[in-house]
Amino acid sequence: MEEISNRSESPGESFETYYSDVLACGGLGSAIVRAARENGLVVESDSADPEAEGQELKSAVFDSPRGPITVGVGFGERRFRIVLESGKRFFHWASGSAHDLVDVARVIHSWRAGLLLEGLVETYPFMAATRLGQGWENGDFITVQWDIVAADSDFADYREVIRLMRSSERLRRLFPYFSHWVLRLTDDPGNADSWTIFIRRDPAGSYELWSSYGAEGRQRYGGVEELVDATVELLGDRRGRSWLP
Repeated sequence: MEEISNRSESPGESFETYYSDVLACGGLGSAIVRAARENGLVVESDSADPEAEGQELKSAVFDSPRGPITVGVGFGERRFRIVLESGKRFFHWASGSAHDLVDVARVIHSWRAGLLLEGLVETYPFMAATRLGQGWENGDFITVQWDIVAADSDFADYREVIRLMRSSERLRRLFPYFSHWVLRLTDDPGNADSWTIFIRRDPAGSYELWSSYGAEGRQRYGGVEELVDATVELLGDRRGRSWLP
């Protein structure tokens, strides 16, 4: 009778089982570079050497003109997680998983060579672009963000506020986002210290309004239209600007 083992596979054994080629190369960065070179692809740059001494066994970072590309291994199966970072707040360009190091190298090579998101996801179906990443490429980054916050079911109580603010020519130029259950409108989302308007809805249905640098203190409003008018007034002479290049 065949003996059945109940011993679970240890993390080390699992890695050796699925990633023997990575182990043989001394790390994930070297394994990807090797796969790239064997297939006529270029993934490394002068400013960042994924084969440098002290490289990580299970992760690697590659340079690109649009931000770093990070790759990591999965567990329980052979899988490489790829994230095209933007190097900016709020979004990354795309992410996905591949089972073959050559596919990983092809994605890195293509992205570094300038392939746009639409072409990337068409060429590599295992990659998916983010809505904000696609919005940046299309030139409607802030419009997409308004769509996202308007559809967020976690903040359904703010939908009328968002709808009316979006109808304001001045307010819709600002970048909206939620943090710590507060609606925030900023004129420069690329800067964590930028001037920001804050709006918080209390359980009774009224709203508090204040800004990051204003001396006006917190003001309370019972109606949405009154709140929106006060927000426009608080904006003052600021025009609001998009974060697009």
